[in-house]
Amino acid sequence: MPYSKYTMAMFLALVLVASASSSPGDRSSTILIQIGALGTAYKYPIDLTFNAPQSKVHVQVKWTDLENSHLRLRRMIPPPLFRDEEAVRGVKIIDVTYQDVDAGRLYLEIIHQPGGASVTAKNIEITISEYTNLPTMIKLMPRIGKPEPQPTPLLNKVILPVAPDDFISEYPTGSIVEEKIIPGTDTWEWQMSDHTSSVLSYPGLVQLMLPVLAAPTITNIAPNKGFTIGGTDVTITGTNFTYSRALTVTIGGNSITDLQASSTQITGKTPAGTVGPKDVVVDNVGGTATLAGGFTYELSTSEMEIRGNDIIIVDNPASTPNSADGTDFGSVAVTDSTSAHSFVIKNLGPANLTLTLPISITGSHPSDFTVTQQPITSIEPGKSTTFEITFDPSAVGLRSANISITNNDSNENPYDFAIQGTGFVPGTLDTTFGTNGMTFSLNDTTISASTVQPNGKIILAGSRYYTSDTLVARYNANGTLDTTFNSPNGWRTIDLSPIASSDGAKALALQPSGKADDKILIAGTATYNTNGNWCYAMQARFNPDASLDTTFGGTGLRYYTQFNSMGQRLDDICLYNDKIFFVTYTQYYQYIVKCAATDGAYENHVLTGTDGLDNRKLAIQQVDGASKIIFAYGAISMRRYNTNLALDTSFGTNGSVSDLIPGSVVTSIKTLSDGSILVAGWINHNDNGVSSNDFFLAKYTKSGARDTTFGNGQGWVYTNFCTHQGGGAGSDTAYAIAVQSNGKIILAGGACSCYAGSGYCQIFALARYNSNGTIDSSFGTNGKTRTVPEVYKPAVFRSVNLLSDGKIIGVGNAEDASVSGKMAVVRYLGDPVTVLQARPQDEAIALSWEADEGDPDTVFHVWRSAAESECYQRINAYPIPVYPNSFGKQRYSFLDRDVSIGLSYSYKLETLYCQENSVFSQPITMQLFEK
Repeated sequence: MPYSKYTMAMFLALVLVASASSSPGDRSSTILIQIGALGTAYKYPIDLTFNAPQSKVHVQVKWTDLENSHLRLRRMIPPPLFRDEEAVRGVKIIDVTYQDVDAGRLYLEIIHQPGGASVTAKNIEITISEYTNLPTMIKLMPRIGKPEPQPTPLLNKVILPVAPDDFISEYPTGSIVEEKIIPGTDTWEWQMSDHTSSVLSYPGLVQLMLPVLAAPTITNIAPNKGFTIGGTDVTITGTNFTYSRALTVTIGGNSITDLQASSTQITGKTPAGTVGPKDVVVDNVGGTATLAGGFTYELSTSEMEIRGNDIIIVDNPASTPNSADGTDFGSVAVTDSTSAHSFVIKNLGPANLTLTLPISITGSHPSDFTVTQQPITSIEPGKSTTFEITFDPSAVGLRSANISITNNDSNENPYDFAIQGTGFVPGTLDTTFGTNGMTFSLNDTTISASTVQPNGKIILAGSRYYTSDTLVARYNANGTLDTTFNSPNGWRTIDLSPIASSDGAKALALQPSGKADDKILIAGTATYNTNGNWCYAMQARFNPDASLDTTFGGTGLRYYTQFNSMGQRLDDICLYNDKIFFVTYTQYYQYIVKCAATDGAYENHVLTGTDGLDNRKLAIQQVDGASKIIFAYGAISMRRYNTNLALDTSFGTNGSVSDLIPGSVVTSIKTLSDGSILVAGWINHNDNGVSSNDFFLAKYTKSGARDTTFGNGQGWVYTNFCTHQGGGAGSDTAYAIAVQSNGKIILAGGACSCYAGSGYCQIFALARYNSNGTIDSSFGTNGKTRTVPEVYKPAVFRSVNLLSDGKIIGVGNAEDASVSGKMAVVRYLGDPVTVLQARPQDEAIALSWEADEGDPDTVFHVWRSAAESECYQRINAYPIPVYPNSFGKQRYSFLDRDVSIGLSYSYKLETLYCQENSVFSQPITMQLFEK
């Protein structure tokens, strides 16, 4: 279409609107033209083109504000002759029906001839309707009586109903709009021009060509039956639905509500109807489609439905419980844990649903399940109620029961379904991991450190015997080697010494923040000269695929040679913001070193002493909002430094604590969110007349004083696994410490096997303590668990990790007579993690969960998304704190009021505790019904 410009000064609003036809036989859609005002001797032609004859076309012209103006409607029959249909002065309506209009053009013209002093006619509407077929073209051409400067209409808005959406084009007065093609079709065009002078140069033209639409077809309606009360959500599939205001959908002659449509799908709610099959009819501007008897109405006095986590639970006592709908309560500790699940009962029928209470629990273990919240007895049509069941296992293993609810539903009375849960003792092997809870790989290894990624994958670091090289490995969450890590091995050995000599990793961390795609930072020792006597602290950083990260030190490696002393080793490492801190010692001296976290560049160090003791450990401590570096070693010595490595003189005596508990040896350190410090290792003492090594745990306040409220009243506690049956000393050694979100403390290491003649042979060992230092008798056997590898023993844990689901990962080595050492990963059952529950409450969704008494700094955050979206947003404005009390188990709730009836929402609960990473619960979905 050519582009033109013309003078525009007077306002004209043109609106073309199509509305639903009155009956299936009437294919028309109303075309409404609105004119704000007309100038002198104004002619307004309307040119319609049809592709088929019309039985009639109705034209109505009316106005509400006529000032001494004369309007007339005339029709060109035949061209170029015109016939006036009606000419009026001061009359408000011209109403003409044209009969038997042939295919082709219907040319109409509205003529305005003002009379008297007034020159305007305002608020004119021309309506064209009752045509059989939609026009294929509508052409609107303003014409001016004489070429002299005068006001001219401005087209500023067009609304045209066409599939799939209404086309709306709106421009402010004075805008310039060039030729445009409307997306989705090549048959609509228009042009507009702005005024460039006070003289009219060209007439304005609006030309709209409408496609001829194909008739719709219906292939299916689902569901194909519902109740006479209506309100059943249905989906109609087919073709050529072409949604517009002309689209109507009826079932049994009544229109569906909440209509939404695309070209191939229509959704909505059924209207009320009478019992029996009814026709489904789709009618639009292209034609009509009928699915004869496609939907059947049924009569019911009431209709009961039960949902868990917004999933329908079928009425079947032989059903298989599952976690998705909440009928499987999961694993719950038999000692001090419970799990509560909420369920929703909805009445889908037209009459009140009546329940006979209380709910009945039968089956194999009915006493393990309790209805802790009963539903209401009478539920109105379309409304709902909730009830809650709590699982408290009385024994280890699978526990099951059946729920039965007596009601007045004619075909679901009683409503029955099965439930189950699993009782377990924390500290027992998780047989779903590896082989019976354990996995062993790769001979000739020494594992020193490990960590777990948020995706559950386990990373190990250490060395290989026969090559004297550094070792890194990664396991999947199920205990198999991750073959994407240094594909296809799952592990990598690499020579990190500048010469052909030994090297190995002692410590491990993820950078930058513990995500699945974080880089892997290891720290250890590498031989640096040819005689093997000069060793230097070494760091290396790997990419997630086990390749060296060359952005770290240029090669992926950093050697720290500043100390010029023999036998230098790196013992431990910790990260703080953009810094790496590690502790290293030589044959004569020990240092804490600070370097850049980005590339490991050396910054500075501090000399901490001249002794050569092993097992130096570092930790970051938060004290009154400030970050400190805690350094622990020996039996028990600690120092605290500021992050600039200046000694913090507010700690202990001038920055140092020398507790020197006789026989104690530090192997691990952990700081808590209140600033207190846990130190673990072993202690040698006289046990029944025999010298024995036992697990050792001590606690200190944030200022460095021993916490005498902890353990045995002296601030420390020891745990003996056994005295060697052969008469020798027991050898129970703890090497790692972890703190659960509920404040319970786990030590991991090796314990005397207690087998006669086995010497000092150790096996895997864990012990768990309450937050006050007393042994936790709910864990393993009286707070302790020992694991004998079937083949590989002796065995010892060097590292322990807590998973987001509450399980415990022990990592270390195991061997037998023919194998010098295998990587060992063992998984144990732990305390259940927080389980999020949801239920409707009035016009809101109530979320609830339980948590053990834990650290007072633990907080919760609630995250929500639309059910079909993966984008979660936090919805609590303030953290939801834990309030510990003497009862241990706590119940918490959060009410989400920003929800809409009929929509589904997904929620996750974030638990943030101590200084660890956030832990998220599994998502739960809930739809809010009318109540």
